[in-house]
Amino acid sequence: MMRFNQMRFIREGLQKSETMMLPQFDVVAWVKSHAQAELEQKQKMANGGAGDGEGMGIAMAMDGYRDDEDRRRREGEKEQKRV
Repeated sequence: MMRFNQMRFIREGLQKSETMMLPQFDVVAWVKSHAQAELEQKQKMANGGAGDGEGMGIAMAMDGYRDDEDRRRREGEKEQKRV
């Protein structure tokens, strides 16, 4: 029975969308412009990456830095509880 109740909402939503008018959209122009931009991006990456400051940056944390800090903090808390 639950499936039929869920389908009722879907059918109502679809019936409401039948009266909607979508704006005109030139698919060919959109694909051409985005394909050109993607091609330029691939060429930049093939030539050694983005030299103009654009692109992806990676920030790496030092291995074990956080673990050592947490370990020291826990040891300090244990020591305070012993006293």
